[in-house]
Amino acid sequence: MSDIRAEGCSQPGAMALVVQVAGFAIVGAMRTLISYAAYIALLLVAPYWVAFSVSYVAVLLASLVVNGKYVFKADVTVRRGVLYGCVYFGNYLLSLGILHVVIKMIGLSPPLAPMVLIPIMFPVNFVTERYVLTR
Repeated sequence: MSDIRAEGCSQPGAMALVVQVAGFAIVGAMRTLISYAAYIALLLVAPYWVAFSVSYVAVLLASLVVNGKYVFKADVTVRRGVLYGCVYFGNYLLSLGILHVVIKMIGLSPPLAPMVLIPIMFPVNFVTERYVLTR
């Protein structure tokens, strides 16, 4: 059987990691678009922190199933679901804290502020979600 490797990857496991990161980025982009659309709609009737919280939780279950089954190729069990929820909650608190700083201290508008979270939270989310779903 041939050993397929990504260009520049010297280890067989590196290809699997590249595929996981790419899949996570695709799922994350879709999750972000859905969550952001909900956030913008909710900003019309709620403060930024409520809009962010509701939109964040709204994509939790779908994210668990898609990332678990298709990105990390893991069985989605009740135990993993609970752990995933805990990790997601921790990531939510970190995201909300950063969002608060960006809006209240830096002065970025609430509709634009979540865009700052994407490059900061992508690696945090990947590492923590991968750990919970594959260990």
